[in-house]
Formats: sequence, structure tokens, C-alpha cells
Amino acid sequence: ATGSTLSLIGLLYIVRAGTDVSNLDLSMFNPMGWIYLTYPFTENNWLPLLFALIFSLVFTVLAFVLEE
Repeated sequence: ATGSTLSLIGLLYIVRAGTDVSNLDLSMFNPMGWIYLTYPFTENNWLPLLFALIFSLVFTVLAFVLEE
């Protein structure tokens, strides 16, 4: 489980690096790019944080369903 988690994080980081270079709009589909897209010191864009909250809630509910 640890190896698959670390490989997933590595894959998401590589995808984020690719989308940052090629097309910044594609970063909205990658959870690793959401914090970067808030532009905390210039624009204060809250939409990526809303995506992160929804993402967290969905996977928390999924974890409880799978536990039963």
C-alpha cells in the first residue's frame, strides 16, 4: 500500500510538472496543482480549495463505505 501511494504521488507530481509547462489550464484536473492555482499572494482564487474540500469529502465517505 505504501509503495502504490508513493508511486501515485510521484505520478501526480510528474503530471503537474508537465501541465505547468505546457498548459496551465490542465492543472485544474490534478489535485497536486490545486494549491498552486490559488495564487495566494496575487489573486486569492478560492475555487481550487473548494475542489480540494469536495475531493476530501468524497474520498472520506468512500473510505467509510469500503470499511464496512
